Amino acid sequence: MPGQYPARVSDHGFWAVQSLVTEPGPAAAAIDQLPSDLGALHAASRQLVFHYWADGDYAANGIAPERAL
Repeated sequence: MPGQYPARVSDHGFWAVQSLVTEPGPAAAAIDQLPSDLGALHAASRQLVFHYWADGDYAANGIAPERAL
């Protein structure tokens, strides 16, 4: 739908900067320490993301019941 977004997808300058939502702030130093190798980055991030439909039972994945939805 035209006019839905503030910039076109091809406007790389707009999309290449952080917003108030995505600015890492003090966490930027930790992000800088992440591996640049795609496989190693995947392995590191995989430990942080759990998809409740695709990854199975919470308890089987080491997630405490009080942290479940």
